[in-house]
Amino acid sequence: MLSTANTIDEYHSSSMDLPTLTETALRHPDCCCSLSSTLLDAITSNLCENIDSGLVLSVGSGTGLLEALLLSLWTSSFVSVGRKLNMEGVEVLGSESLDLHSPNRYLPEECFNVVKGSWALSSRVKQAAAIMFVYPRSTELVRRYMEEAALFSDKLHIALWLGPSSDWAEFEPSFTVSKLGELMKERVGYENKISFAIFLIRKLSWKHTREWDD
Repeated sequence: MLSTANTIDEYHSSSMDLPTLTETALRHPDCCCSLSSTLLDAITSNLCENIDSGLVLSVGSGTGLLEALLLSLWTSSFVSVGRKLNMEGVEVLGSESLDLHSPNRYLPEECFNVVKGSWALSSRVKQAAAIMFVYPRSTELVRRYMEEAALFSDKLHIALWLGPSSDWAEFEPSFTVSKLGELMKERVGYENKISFAIFLIRKLSWKHTREWDD
């Protein structure tokens, strides 16, 4: 695994061209959620506020477009002040037909990990300071990731969930892991003609709970 510095230095030369985002959320064929500069700013600012360094593990990264956009934004905004983002994506290795290739198209190879099936956890969760779940399909998988992270809760500081608002009630119990203690919860919503998504932050080891929507 290359260092974070090498990952960022090689980022622009190793990735595909990234789309230019605006405040209006739009769908992109390489990403399951609608993308906007507002969403990226929200994710980036909350990561910046809650972790000084460490691994950000994105579970369900697919093509890696969202993660590559976050890397690009972080690089342009924070590298000059000495803060570097170490983000890695995790996705299931394709098994349909003879297609055993990685789905990753945008992240540097060193920033992408594969697991053998939808049931498998990435061992990198043990090193994660932050975990991001992007439109997860399985509540059980989210729960298992959080339970594994709870064993290393001195490293984990924040978990992010991105998905349809209608799914949150089903997924919320997966984040309630007793070993992590009481959590502070923040919900930030954004809406467009195509879909509605929730950006949810759970800060670990807080002693009270708050919730609000934009």
